[in-house]
Amino acid sequence: MGREPSPSLPTARAWASERACWSGCKAASASRVARITDLRARPEPPGPDVMLRPLHVEQDAVRLHALDDTSFADAADYHRQSLEAFREEHLGAHDLDPQLSRVAERNGEIVGFLLARRRTTPPVGFVDILAVDPGHQRRSIGTALLT
Repeated sequence: MGREPSPSLPTARAWASERACWSGCKAASASRVARITDLRARPEPPGPDVMLRPLHVEQDAVRLHALDDTSFADAADYHRQSLEAFREEHLGAHDLDPQLSRVAERNGEIVGFLLARRRTTPPVGFVDILAVDPGHQRRSIGTALLT
């Protein structure tokens, strides 16, 4: 089944997934919290051609699945999912919050997305997946999705 990730290093998907805790969450690692709080410094926006919009679960499903695969395919711990499994695990999750989730588009093409979940007990929101197309990385799109 592939190589097991080192327990001392966060995996690519775990970093993008469970992850970035928002309000009231105690993170397992101070370095993860530091990386998240550093985002408050407001980096340059991704550019006027990148538009952020709310998630449309049914309309976006196929394109989000493809982008998830493209974004994480090179990660050693990534295991490709079928569209049905992706829908069930991520888009059909009972705690998915479409209002907190965001999609980044450039010229009508989805170039990034953030799927957010919200729990009520304790009240906490967290990032399930944060993905940016490899050809659009390092352009502040991921940061824009988080802010």
